[in-house]
Amino acid sequence: MGHALCVCSRGTVIIDNKRYLFIQKLGEGGFSYVDLVEGLHDGHFYALKRILCHEQQDREEAQREADMHRLFHHPNILRLVAYCLRERGTKHEAWLLLPFFKRGTLWN
Repeated sequence: MGHALCVCSRGTVIIDNKRYLFIQKLGEGGFSYVDLVEGLHDGHFYALKRILCHEQQDREEAQREADMHRLFHHPNILRLVAYCLRERGTKHEAWLLLPFFKRGTLWN
């Protein structure tokens, strides 16, 4: 698992010792946000899914989601590029770094 630093407006985040530049917000759901970030080490775009974890059970579910991404290697399942858990006061955020696809989401 990587270490994460601050997310600032138009700032950078660090996951697994690699810096990513925040580009824009892509969407949000009940307890998660998805941002477009660019890898400063490779110039590729990624989707950073940030899951708000209010309780231990939320952290466990986020970890399970990351584990499922790692478990399967199939072209129809997004591969997990990186994962980390970020502490924010009494709450946590689970960060899942995923490949970015230009054509949108399955929902769209």
